[in-house]
Amino acid sequence: MKIKVLILLLLLSVCRSGISQSFSLFYHGVKLTADTVLVRAGTPDTLEMTTWLTIRNDAATEKQIQAKKAEVSMAPGAACSLCWAGYCYPAEIFQTDYPLILASGASETSCFAHFITGSTVGTSIVRWTYFDKDDPEDSVSVVIHYILYPMGIGNPGTNGRVVVSPNPADGAVFFRLTAPVPTTCTISLCTLSGQVVLEEKVSVSAGSLRIGTSELPGGIYIYSLHSGGKILASGKVVICH
Repeated sequence: MKIKVLILLLLLSVCRSGISQSFSLFYHGVKLTADTVLVRAGTPDTLEMTTWLTIRNDAATEKQIQAKKAEVSMAPGAACSLCWAGYCYPAEIFQTDYPLILASGASETSCFAHFITGSTVGTSIVRWTYFDKDDPEDSVSVVIHYILYPMGIGNPGTNGRVVVSPNPADGAVFFRLTAPVPTTCTISLCTLSGQVVLEEKVSVSAGSLRIGTSELPGGIYIYSLHSGGKILASGKVVICH
């Protein structure tokens, strides 16, 4: 009897692992992959950053969706609030009390991640997660890095880890590592609104990475060198064709 129960539990586990998540998350109309990293940037005169996200119920049945946050790291004075199902919670609340009911195939665009900068230069990292009320493991998340640069600095400090050239760039930009970093790192390039437009692995042994920028519109972009969910260096890149 014990063997039969064990087999049944194993079968249930296998079936459970084969179930895909019920939700899709979108930012500016772009579907996000699991734990996508978005970068929002500002200066000390930026008081708040609101990130509007769209969630879609891909399941065949109606879902009751709740939200939660995890403050991975916070700059002094910074705070964030869950805004969900028509209500913005105080910063000290980490999970919503009431679910948002979403029909099969329906999308909700009125919910957002609200961040108060505290006007302090530094980086805050918050993971925002949206999950099935009846099955919290059925979820989708996005990780947002909030970076506040000093006023009047065109190319902020990079902790001595990366040299960017040329800057401004036209067809390509080179990132050269100048200090020890973890073996596995990623360089991301995103717009000022936080949309990631390029993302490449950088080889520590090679010491540099070339990213083609000829297809990107001219403007100001934010680059970040990150590993294991932590930003090691960041700054601005100007693309001018």
